[in-house]
Amino acid sequence: MLELSKLSNLKKLDLSLNNLNITPSMKGCKSLTRLERLESVSLGVIQQALNWLPSFEWTILHLYLDDNNFLFVDDIMRSMAAFPSLRYLSLDDSFNKGGRLFANEVPDLPYLEVLALRNNYLNGTLPMEAFTSFHHLKVLDLSYNNFVGSIPSTIKLLSSLKVISFDRNALNGSLPEDHGICELKNLYDMDLSNNMFDGNLPECFNRLSSLKLFDISSNQFTGIVAPSLIANLTSLEFVDFSQNKFEGSFSFSLFSNHTKLKFFQFERDNEKFEVETEEPTGWIPLFQLKYLLLSNWNIKTAKGSVVPSFLLHQHELRTLDLAHNSLEGQFPNWLLKNNKKLNRLVLRNNSFEGVIRNALYKNASIRWLDMSKNHMTGTIPEDIQKFIPNIEVLNFSSNALNCVIPFSIRDLRELSTLDLSDNKLSGEVPKAFFANLSWFEVIKLSNNRLSGCVLSGNLSFSIQVLQLDNNNFTGDIGNNTNKDWHRTVLDISNNHFTGKIPNWIINMGLDVELVVRNNNFEGEFPCGTTSFSFLDISHNSFSGSIPSCLSLQDTKHLHLGYNKFTGMIPDAFRNLSQVLTLDIEHNYLPGRIPKFIGELSNLRILKLRENNFSGSIPKKLCQLNNASFIDLSSNSLSGSIPRCLKDITGPKTLAFIQEPLINYAHPYLTYFTYGSVIQYTYNIRYSDLVETRDEAPFTTKSSSRTYKGNILDYISGLDLSCNKLTGEIPEELGMLTHILFLNLSHNRLTGPIPVSFSNLAKIESLDLSSNRLSGNVPSQLVKLTYLEVFNVSHNNLSGRLPEWKAQFATFTMESYEGNPLLCGLPLVNKCTTAPHVSDSSTKEGTHKWYDIDKASFYGSSGSTWFVFILGFAAVLYINPYWRRWWLDFVEECMYICYYFLYDFVRNLYMLFHEGLLKNWQERLMDTATQCALQAGTHVGVFKIGKEANEWTSTNFHPYLSSRTYLTCSLSDLFKASPPVSQNNASEKRQKDIKSCKSLTRLERLESVSLGVIQQALNWLPSFEWTILHLYLDDNNFLFVDDIMRSMAAFPSLRYLSLDDSFNKGGRLFANEVPDLPYLEVLALRNNYLNGTLPMEAFTSFHHLKVLDLSYNNFVGSIPSTIKLLSSLKVISFDRNALNGSLPEDHGICELKNLYDMDLSNNMFDGNLPECFNRLSSLKLFDISSNQFTGIVAPSLIANLTSLEFVDFSQNKFEGSFSFSLFSNHTKLKFFQFERDNEKFEVETEEPTGWIPLFQLKYLLLSNWNIKTAKGSVVPSFLLHQHELRTLDLAHNSLEGQFPNWLLKNNKKLNRLVLRNNSFEGVIRNALYKNASIRWLDMSKNHMTGTIPEDIQKFIPNIEVLNFSSNALNCVIPFSIRDLRELSTLDLSDNKLSGEVPKAFFANLSWFEVIKLSNNRLSGCVLSGNLSFSIQVLQLDNNNFTGDIGNNTNKDWHRTVLDISNNHFTGKIPNWIINMGLDVELVVRNNNFEGEFPCGTTSFSFLDISHNSFSGSIPSCLSLQDTKHLHLGYNKFTGMIPDAFRNLSQVLTLDIEHNYLPGRIPKFIGELSNLRILKLRENNFSGSIPKKLCQLNNASFIDLSSNSLSGSIPRCLKDITGPKTLAFIQEPLINYAHPYLTYFTYGSVIQYTYNIRYSDLVETRDEAPFTTKSSSRTYKGNILDYISGLDLSCNKLTGEIPEELGMLTHILFLNLSHNRLTGPIPVSFSNLAKIESLDLSSNRLSGNVPSQLVKLTYLEVFNVSHNNLSGRLPEWKAQFATFTMESYEGNPLLCGLPLVNKCTTAPHVSDSSTKEGTHKWYDIDKASFYGSSGSTWFVFILGFAAVLYINPYWRRWWLDFVEEYNDCVEGVLLQWVLMDTATQCALQAGTHVGVFKIGKEANEWTSTNFHPYLSSRTYLTCSLSAVDEKSTIETKSPSKLVKSKSTS
Repeated sequence: MLELSKLSNLKKLDLSLNNLNITPSMKGCKSLTRLERLESVSLGVIQQALNWLPSFEWTILHLYLDDNNFLFVDDIMRSMAAFPSLRYLSLDDSFNKGGRLFANEVPDLPYLEVLALRNNYLNGTLPMEAFTSFHHLKVLDLSYNNFVGSIPSTIKLLSSLKVISFDRNALNGSLPEDHGICELKNLYDMDLSNNMFDGNLPECFNRLSSLKLFDISSNQFTGIVAPSLIANLTSLEFVDFSQNKFEGSFSFSLFSNHTKLKFFQFERDNEKFEVETEEPTGWIPLFQLKYLLLSNWNIKTAKGSVVPSFLLHQHELRTLDLAHNSLEGQFPNWLLKNNKKLNRLVLRNNSFEGVIRNALYKNASIRWLDMSKNHMTGTIPEDIQKFIPNIEVLNFSSNALNCVIPFSIRDLRELSTLDLSDNKLSGEVPKAFFANLSWFEVIKLSNNRLSGCVLSGNLSFSIQVLQLDNNNFTGDIGNNTNKDWHRTVLDISNNHFTGKIPNWIINMGLDVELVVRNNNFEGEFPCGTTSFSFLDISHNSFSGSIPSCLSLQDTKHLHLGYNKFTGMIPDAFRNLSQVLTLDIEHNYLPGRIPKFIGELSNLRILKLRENNFSGSIPKKLCQLNNASFIDLSSNSLSGSIPRCLKDITGPKTLAFIQEPLINYAHPYLTYFTYGSVIQYTYNIRYSDLVETRDEAPFTTKSSSRTYKGNILDYISGLDLSCNKLTGEIPEELGMLTHILFLNLSHNRLTGPIPVSFSNLAKIESLDLSSNRLSGNVPSQLVKLTYLEVFNVSHNNLSGRLPEWKAQFATFTMESYEGNPLLCGLPLVNKCTTAPHVSDSSTKEGTHKWYDIDKASFYGSSGSTWFVFILGFAAVLYINPYWRRWWLDFVEECMYICYYFLYDFVRNLYMLFHEGLLKNWQERLMDTATQCALQAGTHVGVFKIGKEANEWTSTNFHPYLSSRTYLTCSLSDLFKASPPVSQNNASEKRQKDIKSCKSLTRLERLESVSLGVIQQALNWLPSFEWTILHLYLDDNNFLFVDDIMRSMAAFPSLRYLSLDDSFNKGGRLFANEVPDLPYLEVLALRNNYLNGTLPMEAFTSFHHLKVLDLSYNNFVGSIPSTIKLLSSLKVISFDRNALNGSLPEDHGICELKNLYDMDLSNNMFDGNLPECFNRLSSLKLFDISSNQFTGIVAPSLIANLTSLEFVDFSQNKFEGSFSFSLFSNHTKLKFFQFERDNEKFEVETEEPTGWIPLFQLKYLLLSNWNIKTAKGSVVPSFLLHQHELRTLDLAHNSLEGQFPNWLLKNNKKLNRLVLRNNSFEGVIRNALYKNASIRWLDMSKNHMTGTIPEDIQKFIPNIEVLNFSSNALNCVIPFSIRDLRELSTLDLSDNKLSGEVPKAFFANLSWFEVIKLSNNRLSGCVLSGNLSFSIQVLQLDNNNFTGDIGNNTNKDWHRTVLDISNNHFTGKIPNWIINMGLDVELVVRNNNFEGEFPCGTTSFSFLDISHNSFSGSIPSCLSLQDTKHLHLGYNKFTGMIPDAFRNLSQVLTLDIEHNYLPGRIPKFIGELSNLRILKLRENNFSGSIPKKLCQLNNASFIDLSSNSLSGSIPRCLKDITGPKTLAFIQEPLINYAHPYLTYFTYGSVIQYTYNIRYSDLVETRDEAPFTTKSSSRTYKGNILDYISGLDLSCNKLTGEIPEELGMLTHILFLNLSHNRLTGPIPVSFSNLAKIESLDLSSNRLSGNVPSQLVKLTYLEVFNVSHNNLSGRLPEWKAQFATFTMESYEGNPLLCGLPLVNKCTTAPHVSDSSTKEGTHKWYDIDKASFYGSSGSTWFVFILGFAAVLYINPYWRRWWLDFVEEYNDCVEGVLLQWVLMDTATQCALQAGTHVGVFKIGKEANEWTSTNFHPYLSSRTYLTCSLSAVDEKSTIETKSPSKLVKSKSTS
């Protein structure tokens, strides 16, 4: 200090930021008094600074005590009295504990001018009385404190005030018109921002004429902003009116005369205030703004302008923010052009359009460019660095940008923040992209379609924020050598990353947010030093124990769910003191729930569902006071529900309004006020760039939803469902008044529903179902007005339901089902006794209306039964008929019981003798023959059938005499020898002549069968006159006539069967008709016979009774002469091509003996003849699949009372048909009527209450939308049916509870099909024990609940089970394997979840079809050792994981294996590629890798796309029968193999998105059946092979995004498109079950009806197409109608061939992004069907042909970015729908919708379209140059004359030129002006005052530090002086020493 005292001229002393912790001695302090000229002392951040103050006395003018930590405000203020000369006192950031200012004493500082008390936590009201004692106070800074109350009006006494800042306090109240502030005439700066001022803005502020800074932002000011207030404040430079409650409108033109205005910010906070930028029209501002921030206004712009038009006159802008304004139109890139110094442009969240390349303009100043949330399209330019070379923050997010990210973006070396999220970017991001990005801070590529192994290999970056979520990235994560990580956000969720978590991720330091959710990581999660604040590793395959070594003390969100963790929850979780979300659901954690979880006091969400926790619920959990959601469901918890759960009162504060981990901000203005004390820094904060919002799925209101972000603060509930909890529900749960969801379902709870639940005022979902609750449903629950879901089903509840009002009026019967004793609406059960209501009705112990007096009940019941039995006996005694009926009934029941027991014992015997059963089946092939051999007698012919598992023998000819047949018992059949027709020995087949003659001795032989016998025709001469029955079925005769002619050798023939014997067809009886006078049966089924029916020949067979011509190709009508065949009993014309109508007098009506008439599957039309009602003997009536029209006459049905079999399906009937017409048809057994049109209705309920006399066995009524009776869900007549075997009511829109009584009433029902209706209910209740049911289809309904664990008890013998397309949930029970008869299982399209055990597929030899598609199932189902040979296995669209194991079963044939859209890993095993023939393999979108192996499998459908297969495409695949081949989106390299030449059957060839090089093979053009060819996104080069022109049948060819060159082949016109449909694909296995084998009464024709479930096994091809500017995936037969050509994104040159206009079938044509030249072909007007035509980004010239206006289907048309010119086509039809975007980048185009108008009308003539004619826009170049030259000459001459005449203008011009030169010189000298004040001082050799130097918009400026001080205190120097001393040393202004006054 003694040394300091020697500096006698010292004026400024700065000791701040030192470690001076000593107290100066008394002697040292006195020595400092010698510094008489000392004026400024700085003791900032000095320990014991207060002890230094006595050292400095009277001379101090400036005292800086900033950034200290003083304890008491009063002590410091009192000590200031020692400095009476003090002018500047700064105490910023010095009182961390706050306090009141001038609470006791005010220091006497009469000369104080500046008082700075910023950021000191000072409180209380403003001590204005104290301030007024400082008479010379000019600057008062009280910002960032806690002052309250209003601003006293006495502030006016501070008349010298120039700067006041009350920013960020809690001041409030209104400012009246006469407020004292209005008297401060010298005020420069007024900052009232961030307070709570309200009321109108005082108009008296307009008196503050010197005001330069006016900031009232973030208050509650209301009313209007008075125009006079703004108009008078012409000195304003800085204005901020943001975030108030103003109303009305504000015109920006009020500032038109404010020449000094530089900064304006006005962000709207309400909808009642509008800003007007365009009124008055055409106003021009005098100001030149540097900073304009107008956000959230929805600004209305002038017509033709996309932004406020006054911006056209602004050229000095540095920052422009027009975010959130709904501005629309083309992107205004002229803003970049006009404002060369613009460095921040924010146009976020508007509706700007255009291609991104055109939006950019070369501007080296731009540092921040935000174009996010607009509608920009196109690709990011490869040369983007040419436009914005110095960009730092680039935000293109939430647009529609496409294609790849250019690698050149790495050349933007200043770029620190890049956001390209939420676009349509695709393609592979190269590994090298992330190789070394040390200059980046934020990269966000979320929500695109990007792919590639971006994080593989060696990495080197330390980005603070890296978000790659929701893409298709793959591969392992490599090593990262950079270790400089801090506060990092790494989000790679929802991708396909694999492998393990590398070490560098778990050693990244503090405050790390890691989100790897929903990938394919596996193995144990490693330990490291990373301190996670957010950790989400859910939905992966992590295994092992949860690591206990993680650093979780600062973790707020921890998600470990949906992995494979085992073991206990580690004790390390005790350290989760900050945790808000703890999610460990869906793992394999065993044991009890740890008690310490209850000690996590901040926990909000706890999810432990779907683990193996057991034991009771810990009472410690009741200490989670702040918990909002607890989910312990789907475990094995037992015991009672703790009553203390009432203590969980829920959170009191919000927790999920999450501050971003890195609040990434860029300052866009540092504004130094005129008082020079207060520095304003304005920031654009992009929280969404880096914020990681927590998300969690919740199962509430019967559905699962994922909630994200701050909505989690409002989710509250308790889920204890699916456990084993017992006891009563605690009344105390009614105290959880904050919860929205409560689920206690699927437990074992007993007792009543607590009345206290009526206190849950906010509850929306209450589920108590599937428990054992008793008592009533409390009526008080009706008070729950927010209740949406209420479920108490499947309990033991009873009594009256709550009153049907409020929310309870919205609940259906489903809410109460399974409680038979409940009554009242909405149930069917009515409460017959009114409830007794009294004041004490709710007290315990009072009698309810439904209580039963048991003594009375038993007495009344006994007397009732006694009277009934006595009356019944009396009736039987009196009425002998009724007595007879009763005895018969009893006898029948006895027989039924007897045969039931007999069948039961017999079935047991057969069960143990399966081999014997097979022998039965073989030996019963020809019963008649066996009986004959056994009895040694002549015999007729019998037919054996198996119906309902019983073998029956049906007489073959019931109309023949009884002598011709014999009956033998089944027991005798075991002794019978096989029939002749089954003797296949070769010696029996070759008979010599001698042997043939010997057969003539068989004089009594009547029946001969030669089916499937070689040379059967040679046998016929061996049998002569005696033959009655001749079977020649299943041969391969060549000529029909030869066989028929040979029949003349058998004149006694009565039965002739030639089914399936003429494979080559022919005409029947073309030349000769054999004489067979006794022929009774003629069977010619399935012989391809053609021509018309030879009815004349048939009439020669006078005794013909059976005529079977089914399955042939007969045409024409049925001749009416058929009536001559009067003996006919059976006719079958099924499946021919017969047509015509049947008139009323048709001959068929005369066939009175007709039993069976089958006209099905033909083309008959017209009305159904009413004369058919004469066929009174008709039993089978089948007219299905024809074109009959009109109505079905009631008389026709009513008279045919013998009908047993009726099928009217698939016709064109109209009107209605009443099912009651059959009410008297006692014999009716089979009825099928499937509707084929909407004009016909079936009526089942009229007349009301009708009761049928029939007992149907088979009823098939599908596709009718049947209207049922009230209270019934199916036709009510079914209540009277008890013999049903098959019931099909599919596609009828039936709704209500599932009618399980159908299973109960019909004990023999074996097939029930209720597909595609709207049945509801829990699946368990839909089932009923029925051992007969074999086929149960409940698909496409609304069934809910879980599949019962004991399902085998209900349907033990089920064969086909289809529960698909419902809402079933939870896991698939393992017990489903116990259904040993089950062959087909379809559970697809449900909400099934949980893990399917590996053992499920261990051995399923009895299964044929398993379909689990489209669920949420998980597990390694195909891992390990497998043993199955299922024909159809579809596991697609689930979450299955793991490698595919070995399968020991090799019995594969015609297999469908679809495991697409899962997470399978590893390689394809050998058994899959060795499965035999006709295999459909779909493994699309998994994580398979490695080379695809070779094998023997012959694939008909192969889809391995969207995996990571690598290497060459295997050439050894067996592809000769392949129809669909998808290899896209893999990593295949090398050439397309020559083996692809064998793809002769291929329809779809997809190899897109691989790395295939070279030329496109020519042989692809030889694949004649090819329909779809996709080779896009490879590395193909060379020209397009002309061989491709041979693909005549191709409908879609995509060669885009390659490097193809050359011209477009003209021969592409030869691709005329397909002529037939190809994608109406028959399923590989047409899986069908017969539900009826019906033997006709003629016993010849066998009817087999099948339910064909093609969708069970059909694999439909699918392919994505990029058309109409978007990518869509089409599937199935729609592919037949997709046609197009895509050659975009190549290097094609030359003109577009005119011949392409001949492709008239195509819908899409894309030639964009090539190098095509020449005109647009006029022939394109012939593309009549085209919907999308894209020719953009080429070099096309000429006009847009006007003929294109004829394209009436055109939706997308794009010719942008070419060199087109001239008038656009007429603005009509489709062309009136296209916007300017379709034409942009063609400046010479004109006409609507462009702004450019065509000034000259086009010359129209007959030859206007001929080549060579002049266009209206052609330019005469000679005239153009001449007129231009003369114009410039006259202009320059006139300009010179004006300057010569007018000296003032001449002076102005010379000044302008000089100023321009100075500007250029200033730029060159920018480096010299780094510190102007210091350089001037050193140059002049004098002392200098205190200056402040700032850099604004790249220009160094010197701002006077104290403008209100006298002129002696500062120095001014000219620029020229600086230039002379350009090498002067630069020093910091903080080191300057103030000297004497210097002029």
